[in-house]
Amino acid sequence: AQLMRNQLKESGSLEQRAADDAAKVLGMDQLNHIVCFDMAQLLGDSRVGASVCLRNGRPAKKEYRTYTIKGEAIDDLRMMREVVERWIKRVEDWPDLLLIDGGETHLSIIADLLEKHGVRDRMELASLAKREETIHREGHDDIILDRRGRVLVHARDEAHRFVNKFHRKNR
Repeated sequence: AQLMRNQLKESGSLEQRAADDAAKVLGMDQLNHIVCFDMAQLLGDSRVGASVCLRNGRPAKKEYRTYTIKGEAIDDLRMMREVVERWIKRVEDWPDLLLIDGGETHLSIIADLLEKHGVRDRMELASLAKREETIHREGHDDIILDRRGRVLVHARDEAHRFVNKFHRKNR
């Protein structure tokens, strides 16, 4: 029984282990708090964004947020920028990682935004492109995720599911 308990303590929960694995993949100490953003729109008609939060590898649904785009932005990039900017102003607890759905363009636009608000050093920033599940970060090589990065894919898929659910409700 003692042995079992030790093994259990070592592995923690599966979700925590997934978070720790992904942290190793990114060369980070920990990934216990991830916030992930995604956008949705239908022909520029109903434009929404959402953020989901994972703590210790599991969804913290009380911290999910939805955003209705207020500005004129009809492209994903400007929508994402507006939504992340609104988020920045209200954050009380900075995540280990801010993950955005998208490629390198999304990454540099959001990096500039964080810089502009003086919060670039509060957290890691990465974008996750759907093609081949590639992680982009400034000053790092791209990483194609395998199973060890599954918590990041999970965060992105969860953001995607959540924003689309909100979007359907909104239409």
